[in-house]
Amino acid sequence: MKKQRATKKRVEALEEQVFQYEVTLTKIIPREIAQHSDTLTEEIGILLFQRDWLEQEFQHDGTDGALAPLWQRVQELDKIFIKQRWMILHHGYDYYHRERERLKIPQAYWWWYLDELESAKLPDWVMAERKRT
Repeated sequence: MKKQRATKKRVEALEEQVFQYEVTLTKIIPREIAQHSDTLTEEIGILLFQRDWLEQEFQHDGTDGALAPLWQRVQELDKIFIKQRWMILHHGYDYYHRERERLKIPQAYWWWYLDELESAKLPDWVMAERKRT
């Protein structure tokens, strides 16, 4: 299937969502953990669904051209996500695991399988799924 060329409006929407993913991952969740906030589980859910949305959009529009820098930023943020996985799992495992099972999340959505990653890198099964045409 040929990827659609992203319009300026779609690029702007992706820029905003990448920014929101970054803020949630690097600012909101660490703050919520430090403050022992009651909304931490909700923020973890937001993070997971933000990453879902980004994956779907990049699958639709591709990762080259005007989207290449955004895709590169997502990959950099994914590395932070993986490094922070234990912190996220420690504070939101019940929600995380329950929602993954309830929604029947495919394994290609690796961020829903942080508890199965044994190292701070993406496993081979993720890398195979992430290759783009």
